[in-house]
Amino acid sequence: MLKPNSEIAKILIKKFCDYYQQRNMDKLLSLFSKESYMLGSAMNESRYGIEAIKAQLNRDWAQSDKAAIEIIEFLPAPLDASWCTVFARANLTVNNQNFSFDNLRGSIYITKENGSWKIAHMHSSFADNRNPKNHSFPVQVQI
Repeated sequence: MLKPNSEIAKILIKKFCDYYQQRNMDKLLSLFSKESYMLGSAMNESRYGIEAIKAQLNRDWAQSDKAAIEIIEFLPAPLDASWCTVFARANLTVNNQNFSFDNLRGSIYITKENGSWKIAHMHSSFADNRNPKNHSFPVQVQI
């Protein structure tokens, strides 16, 4: 039996980025396990299950004319890990204005479902710009 590894996770996250840019809902949803979880940056971006993930993707696309996720770097992971982590750039077009955000971070955890590797957990979020460099929290207190 093939064990999970970070190379399989990398393939799945690359496919996610490709299908997300294409806005191909069927192919995107086929990457997720039935009971997968997706977390994002916004306060209400905590989605459990395929229908909730579909709603999140539809919301993303309703708020943008175009959207692409460009992987900048895969972070190191043991080969036998069932996850991978990336630093990425989000390139968006909203109301004919282009935006690029370099501080997108993402990770996935994979599982085997019906003989295929699927995304069981995905977390993608933007770093909080209020948080100063070398600070753990977005507050500055004089001591």
